[in-house]
Amino acid sequence: MGWYVLTGGPCCGKTTLLREMESRGYDVVEEAARAIIAEEQKKNPNFRTTDEVIGFQMKVMRRQLLQEALLDTSKTYILDHGVPSGIAYIRARNLEVPRELIENSRDRNYKLVLFLEPLGSYMQDEERKESEEEARKIHELTKEVYLELGYALQEIPLASVEERAEMLERIIKSSI
Repeated sequence: MGWYVLTGGPCCGKTTLLREMESRGYDVVEEAARAIIAEEQKKNPNFRTTDEVIGFQMKVMRRQLLQEALLDTSKTYILDHGVPSGIAYIRARNLEVPRELIENSRDRNYKLVLFLEPLGSYMQDEERKESEEEARKIHELTKEVYLELGYALQEIPLASVEERAEMLERIIKSSI
């Protein structure tokens, strides 16, 4: 068993693929950042994650740690991002990453990091405000961060949602 992290930069199909895996019976963990953004935008419609990057990413880390603390370590889960992803967002702004985030990013119960290649077209939405260039930078930094921290990483190429889901199922079944 173990936890599988779906990650990559903005607009690579993580949430859509997570929904598909959930429909196939897998236990999933929602992206902490999206939940926090939705909560903050209810309070302040002009809320932007780029206004206070470090503070926002620390809030995401705490939410992610809380979500993971509630998981059964003997079960299989698919997570929409993991704790280390926040490091990439901070590095993308050329800011110093807080020691607490680095320490909490090490030695998570992640069996495998599933790194999704970006979709062919980039679209902003209510939560995704990065430019296409920023998204590419975050994408590369995300891969770099997980590898630096020693996580096993499997690249998932651009394909249809169904094809990606089938790839994930094969990977998960072969690693159990």
